[in-house]
Amino acid sequence: MVEIHSPTDLCSEKEREAIQKKIADWQVVGVRIIWSINSRQKSVEVYHLGQARPIQTLGENDELSGKDVILGFSLRVSELFSG
Repeated sequence: MVEIHSPTDLCSEKEREAIQKKIADWQVVGVRIIWSINSRQKSVEVYHLGQARPIQTLGENDELSGKDVILGFSLRVSELFSG
């Protein structure tokens, strides 16, 4: 699952809580990996099934990996924000 946040999505505590609820809801139905993309900070939070907090936060110089969910997939985070 990929959640892309607009620059205003994370401005208030209420909006951040709504995003956390969405992530929890996806995990309840069995989504194994969630990428929460923050366009303002140009970062990606990675959540795995059963993890309430991100297991890692990736910056522009890091590489996003599909792990065992999307075998062979990898993408430099900076490519999400180029162009």
